[in-house]
Amino acid sequence: MNYVKVGAAAGVLALACLATWQWTSARYESQIATMQAKASNELAKAHADAKRQYEAMEQAKNEAIEQYMQDVAKHKAAADAARADADRMRRNLDRVPARIADATRAAVDEFAVVASGLLSACTAEYQAMADEAGRNAANARLIFNSWPRVSAKPE
Repeated sequence: MNYVKVGAAAGVLALACLATWQWTSARYESQIATMQAKASNELAKAHADAKRQYEAMEQAKNEAIEQYMQDVAKHKAAADAARADADRMRRNLDRVPARIADATRAAVDEFAVVASGLLSACTAEYQAMADEAGRNAANARLIFNSWPRVSAKPE
């Protein structure tokens, strides 16, 4: 009879262990499923955030390109106008030698004063333009060097 009690106790113990194992397994599976769902939700949120950031950067890039194209068109129109003015001045200057040959001494002296003033103004404008070009080049280097770069390997 002792063997029967021991066998029954062993059977009850085995059933208790099996029930505990099943309950623990179910509890862990539930925790794993909860963690997987949370990770999936976080991943979906991260994808949505990345997409929003990409779209914002894409829009900013497109706006910058559009602004650039407008600036290029504006500068081209200004350059074309300046070229037309320069051509007109060249045509006028081509006629100066013939006009000076027939001019009086006072007219030639006045022309020299005006030409000297014009040359001084052109020199000052050229220096100002060179200064601005240097500042623009420095600004472009600053922007390029400070722009964030994407690392080739993840951190």
